[in-house]
Amino acid sequence: REAEIALLQRDHEIQRLTVARARVRQRWWAAGFGVALLFAVVLGAGYQMRTRSARALAEAKRRVEELARTDPLTGLANRRFAVERLHDEALRAQRRLSVFSLVLADLDDFKRVNDAHGHACGDEVLVRFSGILSSSVRALDVAARWGGEEFLLLLPGTDAAGAVTVAATVRARREELEVLWPGAPGRRSSTSDST
Repeated sequence: REAEIALLQRDHEIQRLTVARARVRQRWWAAGFGVALLFAVVLGAGYQMRTRSARALAEAKRRVEELARTDPLTGLANRRFAVERLHDEALRAQRRLSVFSLVLADLDDFKRVNDAHGHACGDEVLVRFSGILSSSVRALDVAARWGGEEFLLLLPGTDAAGAVTVAATVRARREELEVLWPGAPGRRSSTSDST
């Protein structure tokens, strides 16, 4: 009987140890799962941060490139970008035996506008004229501020007759341009142009 009691106690101890071992395994599995979940969350957060950083970096790069090729006052392409595109277009025309045209526009007597009404009015004239240029060309054309009150239109695939038509359109629309400036009540500032 004592042997039976000892065996029962041993069986009971074995069961208790088996249950304790199972609980320890469960805790280890739960801890491992928690660590894996935490690792996945950290990786996911890192990936999101990296993705956001990459997007922010790409956006900053795009903005810097845009600033490097855009005239800050008019929003048109700047001279540097126009020269690059002109070079590319010359190579393309040579390779494909195609044509392109350039239109140079200058606002005559522009200094008079600045002298009479101030540089802010002159800037407004430049901005408005730039709007005329950009709305008078196709998406593949380049409207650029060449310098001061000088502008350039690069017209790929356009012959001389087409360029004359574009220049005439710009001239006609420019003649309608009048800038009412508060510094000169009742007076309109305008300039004449030559294209």
